[in-house]
Amino acid sequence: MKNSVAEMLGALISAGISVFGLLEALNYSGQSGMMPQAVTAFAIFLSLIWFVNAAKFHFSGQSEFEFAELRLAGLAKIIGGILIYVLSVRYVGFFTATIVAVPAFAYLIGYRNLKVSFATAVGFVLILYAVFSMLLNVPLPDEAIVDVITRATK
Repeated sequence: MKNSVAEMLGALISAGISVFGLLEALNYSGQSGMMPQAVTAFAIFLSLIWFVNAAKFHFSGQSEFEFAELRLAGLAKIIGGILIYVLSVRYVGFFTATIVAVPAFAYLIGYRNLKVSFATAVGFVLILYAVFSMLLNVPLPDEAIVDVITRATK
């Protein structure tokens, strides 16, 4: 597969995932939806720029290299993981999904120290919890892991 075709496909998939994320973020109430809406709208914009640039290169007639099939398999795994992560956030909550997803993505891209990946994910979630719950006093959505952290910090 030509690189420009793979890039156009990747851009369309990225835009599709971003549209799904934007539609989900539009359901957030009040100001809690502002940041996710802005980020996903920006991701759609960047995906469209990516697609246009790849299409311009594809139709310019310049020579290009072939995309390795192995790289396509890796890309498919990452895209599948992103879709699973987005759905997981909806059903089990952001914090729980993130604690699972960070080590999983690290493993997918070749990082094999799962203890460090897991510790990083837990640290990231704790920092987010501290900033939003303790510092900004923003109520967090109901989620089992948030209840555990809340009880541990009281």
